[in-house]
Amino acid sequence: MIELFIGTCMGPNGWSSRSFVYTLQDGEIQYLRGYCNFSAGVGRTGTFIALDILYDQGTDKGSIDVFKCVDELRQRRVNMVQTKRYTTCLPVSIFLTLMSNSGTVSEKNSEDDIYTTAKKTDNKSKNRYDNILAPNEFRPFLLTQVPGCPDYINAVFIPGYLNKFGYILTQTALTSTAVDCCRLVYEQEVKIIVTFQEDGDDDVNILLTHTIPDYLDMSSYLFILIGIYLPEKGSVKLGPFGMTFVADENKRDYIRRGYQLTFQSEKRSVTQLMFKEWPPSSLTPSDPSKMLYFLEEVETLQRQNDDKPILAQCLKDAQRSGLIVVLMDILERLRFDKEVSISLVIRQLKIRRQQIIPNFWSKS
Repeated sequence: MIELFIGTCMGPNGWSSRSFVYTLQDGEIQYLRGYCNFSAGVGRTGTFIALDILYDQGTDKGSIDVFKCVDELRQRRVNMVQTKRYTTCLPVSIFLTLMSNSGTVSEKNSEDDIYTTAKKTDNKSKNRYDNILAPNEFRPFLLTQVPGCPDYINAVFIPGYLNKFGYILTQTALTSTAVDCCRLVYEQEVKIIVTFQEDGDDDVNILLTHTIPDYLDMSSYLFILIGIYLPEKGSVKLGPFGMTFVADENKRDYIRRGYQLTFQSEKRSVTQLMFKEWPPSSLTPSDPSKMLYFLEEVETLQRQNDDKPILAQCLKDAQRSGLIVVLMDILERLRFDKEVSISLVIRQLKIRRQQIIPNFWSKS
């Protein structure tokens, strides 16, 4: 019996073959002698063969040698893996494929090593929850000098499909980190901030609607304090930064607010998009169609702002904001590749922020 596999996700100018190779590996085609052909038989064909060889190499040895593999293929057929674009994509694709095959990338370092900066004494007050921290490798470093403020903020870079700095996840500002949010927005040239209505959140309601007993230490309620750096009217002054409310527009499913961020003599426009249709007590939005419409609006605005990183912000920094960036990544992949592995996307992003999609489960 002869089986034909047609790869639809590898075009001549842009490609995403890792899911195709992964499917073939699962289909046990590696035990068969196969015939592979894409057009000229050297570019995509060579890349596919190299991916298969490197996959086995990575599985067996735990490391890959891309240049040796390509060189050996070219000794048998000139121009195999024809362009630099294909060559540079090989290690990334192999890494993602091997990662998806093993569930998540294993952590070689202990948790203490990963979060050393977040756990420093000076930074502990900047974490809303002590179990949601920014790993050293993926956090932004704040460079703007503000007295008494280190370079740490509990935030992580989350890659988009085409932009490795496509999104930033961070917690709703604490009173002690509102100025840090301004530093982050300024330094990363953020033009769009996605937030959620949180006045119905149980954590916030404890502070807003209940009197805290005298016998309880107020510091134990640090995680529910809200710092204001996006005022609903007027302006706020935070260190060397000023944030001034300009105008708002109440849309069907969200509120759009415009702000002017000032630093020294420089002025920048910032837009806040606050999604309204997500009950704080629910893990998911009340109406998925409204969420998709909102994401379309966010994408449109992002394209109008030179694809600068989107700052997604919620109380727990992972659940609602995390779902937003997962969905946007999935939609981006669908738009370019016409297919997507949802579980693979979630696994990739959970490397940066483990609490993203907290009820996600996959076999190891």
